[in-house]
Amino acid sequence: MKRTLKTAFSLCVFFLLFLISPLLAAPEDVVEITVREGDYVIKICEEYLEDPRQWREIARINELRNPDLIYPGQTLIIPVAFLRGVREQGEVAFVQGDVTMQAPASNEWLPVGLRALIGEGTKIRTGDMSAVEIVFGSGASFLQKSDSVSEIVRIRKKGDFREERLNIVKGRTLTKIRKATGREPRFEIETPSAVCAARGTLFRTSVDDVGCTRSEVLEGQAHVEAMRQREVVSEGEGTLVRKGEPPLRPRKLLPPPGVGIGEGLFSTLPLSVDLLPVEGAVGYRLSVSKDSEGKETVFEGRAAAAGPVEVRYLDDGRYFVHAVGVDEIGLEGMPSVPAEIRVRVNPSPPGILLPMKDASCPGKSVEAEWREARGAVAYRVQVAADEAFYRMVEEVARIEGRTFTTRELEPGRYYLRIRSIADDGYEGAWSDAVAFTVNPPPEPVGKGYFSVFLGIAATFGLIFVLLP
Repeated sequence: MKRTLKTAFSLCVFFLLFLISPLLAAPEDVVEITVREGDYVIKICEEYLEDPRQWREIARINELRNPDLIYPGQTLIIPVAFLRGVREQGEVAFVQGDVTMQAPASNEWLPVGLRALIGEGTKIRTGDMSAVEIVFGSGASFLQKSDSVSEIVRIRKKGDFREERLNIVKGRTLTKIRKATGREPRFEIETPSAVCAARGTLFRTSVDDVGCTRSEVLEGQAHVEAMRQREVVSEGEGTLVRKGEPPLRPRKLLPPPGVGIGEGLFSTLPLSVDLLPVEGAVGYRLSVSKDSEGKETVFEGRAAAAGPVEVRYLDDGRYFVHAVGVDEIGLEGMPSVPAEIRVRVNPSPPGILLPMKDASCPGKSVEAEWREARGAVAYRVQVAADEAFYRMVEEVARIEGRTFTTRELEPGRYYLRIRSIADDGYEGAWSDAVAFTVNPPPEPVGKGYFSVFLGIAATFGLIFVLLP
């Protein structure tokens, strides 16, 4: 009896597997087409498929023993990959610096503007310190960083499903794929050495000068394939693909480096950023951007070791400092938390014309003069008896001209410095201090001649006394 039940159970399982096997074998992403009056399989395939000759495959997937025998209201399953789809365009959501595009069948590179529409076959090129972000109908975004070249290979809408495929020729990119409640898009990035596919994720892809591909997943998961071998790269992992080789096994990305930088307002440049060491890092990448996401980058630098990195030129404004460690195969690690800073170097310190450095000034009052500083409406002046300006001798909080005369000063060594004042009352950095010396005043002219006369007279008197 037990053997009979066991046999019957096995037959039932086999029968169920037989029934659902076509569904298990069907591609993961499919659409359903409802048959209308007068439809037949070949006609439907001619209407919907990129290659209508795949009608036999459609018949097999739907278990149609006779493709001519379909009826109105019947549902057919068609793989999304087979569909022709409707061409769409991406829209430029952000652009910075030198960004150009080349339309299909054109040799001309044209500037890219905000909200420009980018279609299939368009190439995108970014120059130094430039970037562009393209947003697609699925909500996915593609940020191409400086010195990069890419091509939009395919943007199609297939029912409620979207397929987006890009080709990175060289450079660095950041792709963000929105997690969808329904069907997520099929998003692929092709490179000279690999194909990276991802859904609902945030990942970086870069291609170096010899065609090697590096993929680093910051959120979610991605599949990287090359030479018929696929690796699943999970969050916090990365892989390297060399040309003509399969992907390396995913490895853990380096943790973010600490960023040592003072807080508050920075009124002088260069700005020194201290990168704290990360175990396993052979280098570091530091960037400064106007936004916390790191799109609008204004400075980028690389360091071979931890330590201070100088940022020499920044305009006034608010910035965010980002840093990553780089391992021995060139994978960039997890990004640091953006460190917010504020810079205001204008109005700049004025250049002091008088007194000249180490000047010797006769008399008690000293004349000071300086150059006009950009953005200054007034100036603050200080005179001190020491270089640290602890022993203050004189201070004028606001002078609207560019000259100043000190009060009477005792003989000795003094130091002068000046700072600019903006129209909103902000005071810039101090100028370099200029040292000068006040000498004792000379004796009156008449008194000097009288002393000389007395000396001569005394000399002649002595001679007269000594003569025989």
